[in-house]
Amino acid sequence: MVADAIGDVLADAGINVTSGGDDNDANITAQFADGVFSVDIPAASYERGSGYCWKKIPGVVFTPAHIVLFRLDPDPASFPSYTDDGSSLDIGGYK
Repeated sequence: MVADAIGDVLADAGINVTSGGDDNDANITAQFADGVFSVDIPAASYERGSGYCWKKIPGVVFTPAHIVLFRLDPDPASFPSYTDDGSSLDIGGYK
């Protein structure tokens, strides 16, 4: 999954991340110095379809322009409230 790859890259860089989204568009929630952000590459960038019926677009190459950031909270200390169990993850921890 694209969200897993995003999470791996961020975690390897020492950023706290957790999975988010839903069945139709998974994303990553990440803790940065300036807040908690949703990090996503929208499915329409690499797939066509809807609901549970999607088909990959051949030859897609991702660039930074594909990445969508949305600030969920300006306080990075609020990150634990975005994890499944409310705990803080270790730096680089990926759930």
